Amino acid sequence: MPGTVYSQPIGVAMPAETSDAVIRGKLTITNSDQAAVNVEAETAENWVAGDDNYYYYNGKLSAGGSVDFVTSVTVPKSLTNIDANKTYAISVQIEAIQFANGAAAEVWTTAPTDWVSSYGSGTIA
Repeated sequence: MPGTVYSQPIGVAMPAETSDAVIRGKLTITNSDQAAVNVEAETAENWVAGDDNYYYYNGKLSAGGSVDFVTSVTVPKSLTNIDANKTYAISVQIEAIQFANGAAAEVWTTAPTDWVSSYGSGTIA
């Protein structure tokens, strides 16, 4: 049902053999016709929504670290009764990039400016 909210905790864990990293994530729902729509989510603490449909984590993760990402997802209100009998899949996309040397500021050019200043620059303000 469009607008329905489902409690769906999702976490992110960093591999044990990795460098400190900053992360971002997004959720997409795809139907059996391969039509994709971004999903609105209620995030855990310390995440900020960007204008690029990504959520950015306010902090850095170290090797073996983990953090909660999403607490619930909302079925897009753009779906209609025509979509009711289709099969849907929710995809979670998490991206990580090294914290050092401001890599995120160079690669994630659509990230929120305040986030880049605080975390994407390779130093925590």
